[in-house]
Amino acid sequence: MKKIFLLLLIFFSACNLSSTEEEEKVLTPEEIEFYEKVDKAVKKTLSEETTTTKPTNDNNLNESSINQVSLCITWVNATKGTLGIYQSTQKFFSDDTYDYAYGYITDYSFTRNLNSYLNQLVVIKNNQNSFKPNEQNLKSHKHILEAIDKSISAIQYTLLAIELNRDSYFVQATELQQEANQSLLRFTNQLKNCK
Repeated sequence: MKKIFLLLLIFFSACNLSSTEEEEKVLTPEEIEFYEKVDKAVKKTLSEETTTTKPTNDNNLNESSINQVSLCITWVNATKGTLGIYQSTQKFFSDDTYDYAYGYITDYSFTRNLNSYLNQLVVIKNNQNSFKPNEQNLKSHKHILEAIDKSISAIQYTLLAIELNRDSYFVQATELQQEANQSLLRFTNQLKNCK
C-alpha cells in the first residue's frame, strides 16, 4: 500500500517538472500543455513594456506607471528564477520518491535528500517573499507562495511517514502536492501583463 501512495506522490510531484534539453524525460500531453501555458503567461506579462503606458500631463502619474511596470518586470524575472529552482527541486523529489518506492535508496538516503529539498524550498520561499510584485500581480504572487508552502508541507509529511511508518502521511503528502499543482495553475491564470 505504501508503494501505491509513493507512486501517486511521484506522479503529482512530476506534474510540476520542466523540460530542458538535457533531460531525457518524455513529457505527457498534460505536462506539455501546462508548461506551454506557464511560458505563454510569463512571455505575455513581459511583452508589455513601458511604451504601453499612456502619456499623461501629470508627471507624477506617468512616473508612478513607469515604476509599476519596472516593478512588474523585476518581479516576473525573479519569479521565473524561483520557478526554475522550484521545478528542479520537485524533479529531484519525484526521482528520489520513485527510487525509494522501488528500494533503490535507503530510508536514510531518502530522508537526508528530503531534508535537503526542504531546506531549498524554504530558501526559495523566503527569496520569493522578498520580491515585490506590482499591484496587478499580488494574487499571482500569493499563489506561487502557496505552491511552495504546499510542497514544503508535502515533504514534511513524507518525512513523518518514513519516521513513523504511517501510510496516512503519504496520503496527506500526495494531497498536498496536488494542491501545490493547483496553486501553480492559479499562479499562471492570475498572471497579469506589465502595463
